[in-house]
Amino acid sequence: MAGSELGYEDLAPMPVLVEEAGGRATDLSGGPSLSGPDTAVVSTGRFHDELLGLLRPPG
Repeated sequence: MAGSELGYEDLAPMPVLVEEAGGRATDLSGGPSLSGPDTAVVSTGRFHDELLGLLRPPG
């Protein structure tokens, strides 16, 4: 983990704010960030899929 753990209530506003600004917020598999396995990938959106590809574990 790259930082202290955050709870659901800490992350709940993040997808709304990021997506309203044109970005993307997902979990590592590209699904909704608040229903995933405690991971969040946030980007400006343009290269989000490529970023997910780099972050996915091999296999």
